[in-house]
Amino acid sequence: MKPVLQTEFGSVGNCYSACLASLLEIDISEVPNFYGSTPSAQEGSDKADAWLADRGLRVSIYDWPLNGTLESVVEGGIYIFSGRSPRLDVCHAVIGKVFNGEYCLLHDPHHDAHGLVGNPLYIDVLYPLEGSK
Repeated sequence: MKPVLQTEFGSVGNCYSACLASLLEIDISEVPNFYGSTPSAQEGSDKADAWLADRGLRVSIYDWPLNGTLESVVEGGIYIFSGRSPRLDVCHAVIGKVFNGEYCLLHDPHHDAHGLVGNPLYIDVLYPLEGSK
């Protein structure tokens, strides 16, 4: 992971894009703002899925905390977590890992680095597409 900071802020911020750029170790300018001008979270997620598919990846979003066993989420693995922003009443995305079954913040793409308010609500897990290398 190469930490990347978001460049757009507020309710149309690109924190999720910055998280993807960090995990993929690419420049923020290479990742669209999937949620900035999108009327619904589902449409933003669909746009992110299409963009990731072009790169041989897919994302699955799970509620956090995980109920039951999810073999894909491994101890020490690095993932995108999202939850309440400390600045506005909006969702914010950060990068964290799972340690002793708990969420631990690794990187907040916002320059103030305050993370999330309370525990995350969701965890996004990236997977290679079937047949991708």
